[in-house]
Amino acid sequence: MSAPASYTRILIGAGCFADAETAIRLADRIAASLPAELGGVLVDEGLMIDIVSLPGQRVVSSAGVLQVPPSVRQVRSLIEADAKAFRSRLSAIARTRTVKWSFEQRSGELISGLCEAAKGWDILLLGYREMHKRPGQVVVVAFASPRVEKARKLANDLARVLKADVLELCLGTGQDTGETSGPRSIAVNTERELLLQLGRINASAVVVDLAASPLRSGDQLRHLLEAARCPVFVLGAEQGFVTASHVEKPDLTDDHRPK
Repeated sequence: MSAPASYTRILIGAGCFADAETAIRLADRIAASLPAELGGVLVDEGLMIDIVSLPGQRVVSSAGVLQVPPSVRQVRSLIEADAKAFRSRLSAIARTRTVKWSFEQRSGELISGLCEAAKGWDILLLGYREMHKRPGQVVVVAFASPRVEKARKLANDLARVLKADVLELCLGTGQDTGETSGPRSIAVNTERELLLQLGRINASAVVVDLAASPLRSGDQLRHLLEAARCPVFVLGAEQGFVTASHVEKPDLTDDHRPK
């Protein structure tokens, strides 16, 4: 990675260890090249406990068999096991890379809770479980703002670490470079087009700067994460969000990415 860099404090956030694991591996590769402080936040949204607390509930196994769901006590044990695995993995990386680290658990809504926890951190790294083994591109979400250069720089640094290509998705900029010598870019006109296009890309990581984007709600960031299906590096997360979103979630079923 290029040095010196201003974004050395990386907070990894997820709702379970399976989502955190891929992001932790990315953070490990970054910490190998850049002096960094790593943090972890596991957010329990309480959905599973709410579901299993309802009377008469059944779950469908992978074999298609209806089964009695786990008890509230069992669900709490699973949450604690996730927290232990997250903390242990982060601690091991910190020892190997000789970096500072911290870990905490929170309850509440995932995205808003992580953005609240990200205050004072340079990067919020949203975890997403590994969907495919084939290495992908580093995608930077670009907007018509001079502040987008910070996201571009981070994307280029990540691409060097991951030995990957950079692809820009440009919303409202009118810039589409096709196959020119610089980073390839694809222009989209609406946020819906942006998410649909992102859903077709095999990405190893996505970079977005909220301070330089029209993303103004937690729902919008959640939709971006779901479309990306990979860890998302968020700059400017500490600015928070407005309370409501009127963004329609697109249908992402036409997924053309290699598995």
